Amino acid sequence: MLKQVKTKALECPTCEQPYQPTDEICPHCRNEIIIGLEMTATEQAQLIEQLRERHEKNESDKDVTKELGRLLYNEAMRLRYDNPSESLALFEEVVELLPLHWEARLKVSWLSIRFTKNERAVEVLLPVVQSEETTDLQKQRAYTNLSCAENWKEKDANYEEAEKWARMGIALDGEGTAKLWENLATALKN
Repeated sequence: MLKQVKTKALECPTCEQPYQPTDEICPHCRNEIIIGLEMTATEQAQLIEQLRERHEKNESDKDVTKELGRLLYNEAMRLRYDNPSESLALFEEVVELLPLHWEARLKVSWLSIRFTKNERAVEVLLPVVQSEETTDLQKQRAYTNLSCAENWKEKDANYEEAEKWARMGIALDGEGTAKLWENLATALKN
């Protein structure tokens, strides 16, 4: 497979949360900390296409599916600021390949909220908040995105749902985040 390179970064490349340099597993998203892959963008694109072809021929090969999902996620993370629509499409592909990839679901929801008027935000996030495998931080981020999605609907914002999701996010640790409180205030104001 691929040669993995680990460096001394202080931000998880998967969930973008801080971690200690001695950590091998991120305490927030529980993913292995892999900082980069030794390949050019062209080599990565070629490998993605090869893995897509192998996956189409044999969808039951879990190793190919997992590796393809990892490469697509890395590519989507690389593109998320320069090309958000392409990044969203790649994150959605990761969610289809690996339905339990919680970080990809969080990215799909946020990009959906910001760029496609909440088309899939709620349906993508419900499994995150309902799962017992997600961390409290992932759930709190999902509740934040859910309340944003309900507050920011273009035509028919559902402020009662936004309030419900914000309160659930705050209840996770009793403090919440500034964004959860902001979403709660917006919902109560309207």
